[in-house]
Amino acid sequence: MKPFARLRGGLDRDVALLCLVIFVADVVAGVIAPTFSLFARDLGLSLAALGVLNTLGGATQFLASAPLGVLSDRVGRTRVITGGLLAFAVTLGVYAAAPGAGLLVVGRMLQGVAVIASFQIGAAYLGDITTAGRRAVAFGSYTTAMGLGFTVGPLLGGIVAGQWGTRASYGVGAGIGLAGALLAWRVLRDPVEQRASRSHASLLDGLRL
Repeated sequence: MKPFARLRGGLDRDVALLCLVIFVADVVAGVIAPTFSLFARDLGLSLAALGVLNTLGGATQFLASAPLGVLSDRVGRTRVITGGLLAFAVTLGVYAAAPGAGLLVVGRMLQGVAVIASFQIGAAYLGDITTAGRRAVAFGSYTTAMGLGFTVGPLLGGIVAGQWGTRASYGVGAGIGLAGALLAWRVLRDPVEQRASRSHASLLDGLRL
């Protein structure tokens, strides 16, 4: 019974709500997984160009990490996570509307930003709302939510693509992303001490002006 007692003690409401948001984000990310390569080939990309496109997504994640971390310190994790879900929604919308390979570049870069803003900033938010004694269980729950989301997403994307086409699956993913952004905005709250820190920083900035 002790492990279950520790789990109940570690997974409080704020952690559970964050895990729900992250689950939705990974569902959206997973919708892309089963069809993107074939979709890109159908739009005219060669295997070499597809490799470059995927590399661009990774490079975008690398370049966006530090700026988004600083931004989340300035405006709050909640706003950045919400923006990450919106970026996922726009990414899927771009993919769904892409008439050719050109828009895939834009979508891949947006997807890179979305990954950092949702998952990495989500992990930082989790660190903000947990204490050291509860952090191990909380991060275990967080990664479980990610795994579940990336299990459901490809399944959902594959089923919809098989029935109505790849663009339809991306449209469904975009809708889920918008719902996830609304959920994040409604249920996530930055810790009081982080809001106070931002207010203090804004006051100092005003004094320097």
